[in-house]
Amino acid sequence: MAHHNMEKYLNIDEDQILQQLSEHELNQLDDELSEMDPE
Repeated sequence: MAHHNMEKYLNIDEDQILQQLSEHELNQLDDELSEMDPE
């Protein structure tokens, strides 16, 4: 049963998640990514 739960997380639809984020959340995510990889 635990394996089934793991599959649920491994098959996450990133596009769907990003569409559900608000503009503020997207900006926060962008800031965090910039801090990790400053270019």
